Order: sequence, then structure tokens, then C-alpha cells
Amino acid sequence: MELAAKVDDIGTSVTYQYASTIVSVFSGFLFYIYIVRVFSTEVVGVVALLSAIMILFGTVFSVGLNFGVQHFISYYIGQNNPSALRGVVKEISLLLVLVSIIAILFMWFSSPIFAYLFFHTYSYLYLIRVMGFAIVAYLGTGVMGGMVLGLQKFRANAFINISYTVILYSTIIILLQLRENPLMVVIGWIVGYSIGTALFSLRVLRGIRGEALVAERVPLGIIIGYSFPLFISSLLGVSAGYVDRFTVSFFLNLSEMGIYNFSLLIVSALGI
Repeated sequence: MELAAKVDDIGTSVTYQYASTIVSVFSGFLFYIYIVRVFSTEVVGVVALLSAIMILFGTVFSVGLNFGVQHFISYYIGQNNPSALRGVVKEISLLLVLVSIIAILFMWFSSPIFAYLFFHTYSYLYLIRVMGFAIVAYLGTGVMGGMVLGLQKFRANAFINISYTVILYSTIIILLQLRENPLMVVIGWIVGYSIGTALFSLRVLRGIRGEALVAERVPLGIIIGYSFPLFISSLLGVSAGYVDRFTVSFFLNLSEMGIYNFSLLIVSALGI
């Protein structure tokens, strides 16, 4: 069977992708409404800043692989080349493991700098260090989700996005019932995004199952070379969206950061 025969219809899948976006935005909006009621404005600011760190550095360490893997998987599907398809999945998965280790080490050793510059206290040093694992989990959803999109399984991608988003925020709320500590939020991120990565990975394995048993070696340089311009564009976009949070936290305090971020969230929810 040709690989191209297994893809989803793009037109009907757009609705699922849009529904996924709506669930993500409004879940985040409702989540912040909840933690505003649970935490002080300072802790809300801490959570908002940690979220910004996760998204920004998740983008940095992705080096655009989510774009490259999506393109090349789609390309080899069109070429009906399952061995090269397996090769892309294998090479990017191994690179993802390496990048994840680097991300954890980076956050662990650079945490005092972040604590000094943006948190103005070392009280949250342990949270910044644990964020390395949250970044890795977030990074995994991006890259593995890109593989699912490359397989052109748009509905599966949307359903998985919705599923892990619901699990993520539900986990956080349950943990906060047990202990009102911002660490519970970070743990919830790690659990939710890890489940998302696992679900995407299972869908990728299912998508390439039954194809060529041998993975053709695909040069990583070609994938990275394609990904790099898109990575720069994505990094500039994410940086532009989150530089204000780092600026506010640098010059002001965490309480004002919490108020500022909640105001932005209201605008984002209305803008969808």
C-alpha cells in the first residue's frame, strides 16, 4: 500500500486543529483564573515567568526540528519511500534525546542567573532547576507532534493535543488540592507534556508500522539546514511574544508580573 493513501483529508482536518487551539487557549485562561484565586500575585508572577521560560527555551532547544521533521516525513510519504521515512524518525528521535540532556544541564547550571536577574531571589532556585524537565517534556510534544503532522494525521494530532491539555491542567488542579505550592504546577506541566509526547510517539510508531524494516540513513545536516531558517523565524516570533514578560520581571517585581500576565491572557483569549 502506498504511504500517500494513509493520510487524512486536509480540509476536514482544519476544524479539528482549530478546536485544539481553542481548547488550549481557554484551558490556559481558566487555569490562570484558578491560580489567581489560589496563589498570591507574587506566586502567579512566578508561574507566569516559569511558563515563559519553558516556551522560550523549548523553542530554542528545538532548533526548528519540528518544522524539518514535518517537511521531510511528508516528502518521503509523497515519494513512497518508507525506509527513508523510518530513517528520519530514527535520526530525529536520537537527536531529541541528546538535545533534551543538554536542556536539563543548561537549566540546572544557569538557574542561579535566572533567579538573580528575573526572580530577584534564590527562593525559587529549585523550581528553575526542575523546569529543565518541563522544557524537555514540552520540547518532546513539539517535535513528536511535528512527526504526526508530517504523517498528515491532522485529526490524531488535534485529538492528542486536546487530550494532553486536559490531562495537564486537570493534574495541576488535583495536585494543588493536595498542596498549594508552585512546584505542583511544574510537576503538572511535566506530567501533561510527557503524556503528550508519549501519545505522539505511539501514533508515530503506529504510522510507520508495517513499512520498511530497515531505516535508510538520512543526513541530519539536510534536515537541520532546512529547519534553521524556520527556527530563526519561530524564535523571533516567540521572543517578541515573551520579551515583555522578561522585561517586566527584570525591572519590576513578581507581583506586578503576575498582574501583567493575567491582563495579557484576557487579551489573548479574546483574540482567538
